[in-house]
Amino acid sequence: MALHLLSLVARMQVREVIAGWLRFIEAHKSPRTLTLYRMVIWRFVDSLPPKIKLRNITREHIERHLALLPAVHNRSINCYLMVLRSFFGFCEERFDILSPVAKIKRLPETQPHQRVLSEAEYQHILGVCNRQEKAIIELLANTGLRANLEFPQALNPANIANDMLHLVLKGNKTGVMPLNKTAKIAIETLLSHLDFSKSIARRNSLYYLCVKLAKRAEIPKFTPHSLRYYFGDNLRRHKVSIFEISKLYHHSTIKQTMAYLHLDEDELKGLTDVLDEPDKKD
Repeated sequence: MALHLLSLVARMQVREVIAGWLRFIEAHKSPRTLTLYRMVIWRFVDSLPPKIKLRNITREHIERHLALLPAVHNRSINCYLMVLRSFFGFCEERFDILSPVAKIKRLPETQPHQRVLSEAEYQHILGVCNRQEKAIIELLANTGLRANLEFPQALNPANIANDMLHLVLKGNKTGVMPLNKTAKIAIETLLSHLDFSKSIARRNSLYYLCVKLAKRAEIPKFTPHSLRYYFGDNLRRHKVSIFEISKLYHHSTIKQTMAYLHLDEDELKGLTDVLDEPDKKD
């Protein structure tokens, strides 16, 4: 069996294997993820020597390719590594060859700065919105939906049942988001202005709306993801547990959720006052 696999791998061109891997990815990932994987893997193949066989690809080929990429952040390099690990993991499982990417370590990443809205800023933004714009801002702030992936799903009534929005999440996972009264009214407003809603749901349209509203409100620029952060912070201020907030974000770990929660200076005031009180003795 092992000799048969070695013979098969020796005859296979890299592009043949990639075609099979992409069919596998298509069945397990979202269309957006599939587009990313295609871009990364074909860019890698273009950097290889012509007609190279799968079993002849080495760690040096991968490291040389990563080193010659245009100036990018460590986060982007790690994204490339993730895709290559997926491809060579697929090959390792099916053809019993060692992955050349297995021992290449991820690069350290710095968290991108994310603008966090204060409650006063949020209320000020609502004050400069028209009816449809207000519905968009309130829907994002009351659900924490991702702008490009999940927000458009809220505009499909078929996804709503029993005050719950049923979602297809990153990685083709499924989840639900409870809809409070504000969110339900926002969705009704947007569905009554469907042409506007469809145009705003296009990629990057929500981003430019937020930029426009920030300018109108005369506050620093914010993005749709700022409203996703605001959603979690607002829940925390209303004493919702971090465990429950994590479930609403559909995070796999509490650590992911902690990056979304922030204490401002006003909330820190008085926290150490308890240390002034004498210990109570029985």
